[in-house]
Amino acid sequence: MKRMMVCIGLAALIFLVSPAFILAENEIREDKEAIKEQKQEMKEEGAAAKQEEKAIKAQINTAVQSGDKEQAYQLRRQLKATHRENVQERVESKQDMRNLRKDLKQDVRDARQQRRGGHR
Repeated sequence: MKRMMVCIGLAALIFLVSPAFILAENEIREDKEAIKEQKQEMKEEGAAAKQEEKAIKAQINTAVQSGDKEQAYQLRRQLKATHRENVQERVESKQDMRNLRKDLKQDVRDARQQRRGGHR
C-alpha cells in the first residue's frame, strides 16, 4: 500500500514539473501580467484624456470671456472631436481587456484539463 502511494505521489510530482504543466503555468502568469499592464495603461490613458479635455474646456471659457465667439466655436468642435476619439480609444481598450481575460480563462481551463489527464 505504501509503495502504491509513493508511486502515485511520484507520478503527481512528475506531472507537476512536466514541460506541459510548466508551459501552462507560464501562459497563465503572462496573461495575468498582460491584464495588469492593460489595466494600468487604461488608467493612464483615461487620466491623460481627462486632462486634455479639461485644458480645451479652459480655453473655451477663456475665449467666451474674451468675447471671441469664432475661437470658442472652433474649440468646441475640437473638444467634441477629441472626446469622440477618447471614447473610441476607451472602447477599444475595454475590448482588448475582454480578450485578455478571455485568453486567461481559456489558459486556466486548458491547465485544469491537463491536470486531469486530458479527460472531460
